Amino acid sequence: MAAKISDIANRVGVTMTTVSKVLNNKPSGLRISAKTRERIFRTARELNYRPSYAARALARGKTNSLGLICGDIHTPFYAELTSHTLHLADRKGYHLIVSVTEWDFAKEVECLDMLLDGRVDGVLMVAGGLQPGTPQHQYVVETGFPIVLVDMAIEGISSVSTDWLSGMDGAVAHLKGRGHRKVWMVAYPLPLPLVDPKTIAFCESCERHRMEWHIVNGGSDLRTVRQMGRALAEEADRPTAVIAYSDYAATGLISGIRDGGLEVPRDIAVVGIDGTEAGAYYHPALTTIGAGIERLAGEAVDLLFKLVSSDRGASPRSLSLASSLTIRSSA
Repeated sequence: MAAKISDIANRVGVTMTTVSKVLNNKPSGLRISAKTRERIFRTARELNYRPSYAARALARGKTNSLGLICGDIHTPFYAELTSHTLHLADRKGYHLIVSVTEWDFAKEVECLDMLLDGRVDGVLMVAGGLQPGTPQHQYVVETGFPIVLVDMAIEGISSVSTDWLSGMDGAVAHLKGRGHRKVWMVAYPLPLPLVDPKTIAFCESCERHRMEWHIVNGGSDLRTVRQMGRALAEEADRPTAVIAYSDYAATGLISGIRDGGLEVPRDIAVVGIDGTEAGAYYHPALTTIGAGIERLAGEAVDLLFKLVSSDRGASPRSLSLASSLTIRSSA
């Protein structure tokens, strides 16, 4: 059983108030001798006393911790987002509790319940299962807790998201300038891909630039996307350019295209989405659309701190970051 302040007080022969003042280094009207202080510290070490951070948080109304709920942390975008968020929280003197949900909304709710139970001052959510108008959406809204959605926007919840249209328009214009006229998008496998902001931006940009376009549902894992890349290379009426739903998916496509005997960008140009740092080190280096992952994390953390310092129940705030195209070797 963990040692308590009362255990230290009983062994030293002083009050619990005295022990608390000494261990927490709080000013006090009590006159506590240096000898007594030393005995208290020595006894605390002997009993392996550890302070209750939850109790401290309850006493001062804050935990100095933030929560991050994310579907995965192994793909480059989410790994970089998590890393930047960790550094930003640390620079502000906060701990970051990371919960990985594997894009299961039941786990997202479970993690949120755990974090809201006095463990953190605010939560960042990269939520795969949260959809507008659902009971889950209403549940998050009704918590009244400082919560910021990252990389997505839903009415009634504070968020920092990306406006994909500016970057996508730049990508389609770039491809058109290189002589491409037929472009496909490998979209994330959603039940309704046309509600995905990236896919919507793709359709609008292709229409604006009068490009022939088509959307195919991709896989959520590299093996499936690689198989799609090979099938694409073997397609008789294949496109000359492909935009993938993420940089991660783009790497799978490139491998599959090579499996099919073609080269990138000579035979098929490939553009990724997310703007990961890792994309610069792929072969070929990846042309990509993004708003800057460090910027996304920074704006989300800043917004969360504003909510933490605001009155509970304050109106939600939303920010949309303009995306841009980074041109490298793949397109």
